[in-house]
Amino acid sequence: MPFGQVAERGIVGSMQRLSLHLILLAACTKAEPTTKAEPMPNAHACTKESECMASCRHGAVTRAWHTKAYPGGEACEDGCTSKGTEAPRCESGTCVAYRAGARDPVCTRIEVEPVAEYGPAHRCSADDQCITTCEHGAVNREWLSWQRVDDCGGGCTNPGHEPPKCEEGRCVAYRGGKPQPSCTERPIDR
Repeated sequence: MPFGQVAERGIVGSMQRLSLHLILLAACTKAEPTTKAEPMPNAHACTKESECMASCRHGAVTRAWHTKAYPGGEACEDGCTSKGTEAPRCESGTCVAYRAGARDPVCTRIEVEPVAEYGPAHRCSADDQCITTCEHGAVNREWLSWQRVDDCGGGCTNPGHEPPKCEEGRCVAYRGGKPQPSCTERPIDR
């Protein structure tokens, strides 16, 4: 047999063995389950006016985006929510800011990153600033004094809950001596 044929058979045989090894390896390797994070909603895209809201730092944005970006509310004063601000409108698929009866281009389609700090609903500096509510979970006591509180019958105040603690600047709910994530940093409906 000529040398070229021997070399070709050797390469083909090696490739077949390699393919078999890869198939066996893939069959024996257990894939780790992956969890996909829920994508961030678009900050400005809308289909109706009720989807839009005025944000202090970001101007006219969608409620879905704002709730996800700031579950405990936005720690900002005035900005695009100062005196004269009107409810944003949904125009051509975008939330548009209005002030004193006219479009406000300064507060429309602002592209800045959300501030990475806890909002006023969850922020604290001492344990006694926190309280657990049925509906909102562990929140700032002073923030709660300015809210209309709904009695939801159980929720984050079921028997077994302990007083919340202030940890790393936020109110954390506890149950059975352990932090309770389901009642910590709950999104606040606005």
